Amino acid sequence: NQASLNCTFFCARVPAMHADSKLIDTLGGTSAVARLCEVTPQAVHQWRLDGIPKARRMYLEAVRPKHFDRPAHVNQG
Repeated sequence: NQASLNCTFFCARVPAMHADSKLIDTLGGTSAVARLCEVTPQAVHQWRLDGIPKARRMYLEAVRPKHFDRPAHVNQG
């Protein structure tokens, strides 16, 4: 049917977002993260598709730690 054909045509072209897309939103969105990391908004948009690069993620966690899940501290000793 026509509805199925339209969905097949359009839906197949929508790229899947990486789980880091939600984190980018939590950090203030594409432009805010771009400013924090001194990169273009286009770069951050690509992270929404591919995931945030490890070094950038470590930096974001250092400057905005409250937005990252951390395991509870376990006292060893």
